[in-house]
Amino acid sequence: MSLSLPLYICSPVLFDDIIGSQPLVNQALTITLEAIKIFEDACIPLHKWQTNSKSLHKAWQNKGIISDENPHFETFEKDNLPSKVLGIAWNSREDFLYFDIKGLIDFVSKRIDTKRFILQVLGRIFDPIGFWGPFILRVKHLMQKVWLLGVKWDESLPEYIISLWADWCEEVLQLTGFSIPHCYFSDPLMNNFKTLELHLFSDASTKAYRTVAYLRMTSSNKEILTSFVASKNRIAPLKF
Repeated sequence: MSLSLPLYICSPVLFDDIIGSQPLVNQALTITLEAIKIFEDACIPLHKWQTNSKSLHKAWQNKGIISDENPHFETFEKDNLPSKVLGIAWNSREDFLYFDIKGLIDFVSKRIDTKRFILQVLGRIFDPIGFWGPFILRVKHLMQKVWLLGVKWDESLPEYIISLWADWCEEVLQLTGFSIPHCYFSDPLMNNFKTLELHLFSDASTKAYRTVAYLRMTSSNKEILTSFVASKNRIAPLKF
């Protein structure tokens, strides 16, 4: 997530993605060149550069950072594979994040009502920022119920568990239209704000505990806007 544009991403061979933002193209280009030099000194070539700025994209081509093999900058997905930002799909043309869940939907469609299958589904969900927190928490709690029953890995589950599990699987389809703006706030707003605060909220119950963070911005005309930052949740332990 970022407060400014353009965004650039680069993936070193031995590390995860590097993500950065700058308000001006020349600043982004300077950081690009500095990053390349730093990693070259460590014998780690950077690659898979991406940006949603046409000007920065052209500057990268002029510096030989990227090739001109794909001149159609508007094509943000190559070979029908989404660009990824820390495992989350990124629509660079419209600058929003979304979840590429085709694989998850295909897997869930095979639905098997066993402890093993539910755990396999949980292992296929990657949501590091916590956008899906409440939805994932439900299946985590369901998994806890299954563990308490003491059923074997491939043993059929009780009917009431199967009913809850079926409801959750059907709702996975509704996540296909879920998207999140990449920037917390648009550039015009960021140039016209009076206060910017980070708010944290936590709560707990006998089932789970959770924390969520929001940015709260007050504009010069006293308009108040909020933007989700991140969230984390945990299933409450059975014993304290």
